[in-house]
Amino acid sequence: MHSTSTKSAITSTTLRRAYFWLLLGLLVFGAWHPAQATILVSDDFPTNGTLAGLTPAVGGIWTSFSGTANEITVVNGYAVLSDANSEDVESGFTPIDSDSLFVGFDLIVSDPGAYTGTDFEYFIHFSDSSKLSARTDIAAFSASGFRPGIATASPTAEAIWPVDLAYESPYRIVIRLNFSTGLASLWVDPTSPSDSSITSTTAVLDLASDAVVLRQTGATPDQSLRIGRLRVATTFDEVMPKSDQTITFTNPGTQNFGTTPTLTASSTSGLTVTFTSSTTDVCTITSGGALTFVTTGTCTIDADQAGNDAFEQAPTVSQSFTV
Repeated sequence: MHSTSTKSAITSTTLRRAYFWLLLGLLVFGAWHPAQATILVSDDFPTNGTLAGLTPAVGGIWTSFSGTANEITVVNGYAVLSDANSEDVESGFTPIDSDSLFVGFDLIVSDPGAYTGTDFEYFIHFSDSSKLSARTDIAAFSASGFRPGIATASPTAEAIWPVDLAYESPYRIVIRLNFSTGLASLWVDPTSPSDSSITSTTAVLDLASDAVVLRQTGATPDQSLRIGRLRVATTFDEVMPKSDQTITFTNPGTQNFGTTPTLTASSTSGLTVTFTSSTTDVCTITSGGALTFVTTGTCTIDADQAGNDAFEQAPTVSQSFTV
C-alpha cells in the first residue's frame, strides 16, 4: 500500500508528464499546422452603378470618405477611376499589423493621349486611421505604354516597373506590404512570389492596415483606369483568383454498334478533359475517351475538366448520339 506522500509524488510526476506531452503536442501542431490564409476583401464588381454603398463578396461596404461622392462607378466587372474626378472610397477589414498583407487586382490603363508632366498620383493603397501604405501609381507614361510604381508611404513612387505595359490590355497586379521589413513590393502578371518584382526603398515600420482604398485626384496627365477582381489577403496565393475555362466537345454523330471509337475534347486551359457515361446500359467510356457499346440506343457522354491551382472547374459539356 502506498503512503500519502508516495501517492502525492506519483500524482505530481504524472501531472508533469501530462503537461510535458501537452506542450509538445501544441508545439508540433503549431509547427506543422500554421495559421490558414485569410481573404479580407474580395470583389469582382458584379453590379453596375455607383461603387460607394456596394458590399463586396468579402469585406466592408465600399464607403466614400473624401472628394465628390458617387464619382467612382462600376462598369461590366470593373471599378472605373479617373483623375478628372476626386472621390476616394474604402473597404474595411480586421486590422493587420504583422507578417504581410497583399492586394491583387486586374488593371487596364487607358492611353492619356498626352505624356508630359510629372504629377503621377497613386490610385490604390492600404490605410489605417493615421497612415497610408503600399501606395501604387502609374509612374511613367509614353506613347508606347505605361509603367506602374510603388512606394511604402511616400506619395511618389520609389521603384518603377522596368518595361512599358500596353494600354487597354489587362494585367494582374499584386502588391505586398511586408510589416517586418517596412517595405512594399509590386508584381506584374506573376505566378509565384519568386517572379520578378520591384520593391520600395524607404522602410516604414510600425505600420498597420484596416482598409483598402481606391483613390482619384488631379494629375498631370490625368489617368483613367479600371480595376477588376480585387482581392486583399494575408498570402500571395489568395490574391490570385483562378481563371475560368470552357470545354469544346463536338457531337460525334450516329455510331455503329460493334465499333470502338475514341472521342476527343479540348479545354481553353489546355488541361486534359476526362469522359464519363451517363447511360452505362447503352455505352461505357474510359476517362481518355475510348467508347464501348453495350447495346443500341441513345448514348450520352459527359466531358469534364476539374481545374487546378490556376483554373476553375469547367462546366460539364454533354453530347448524346444514337448507337
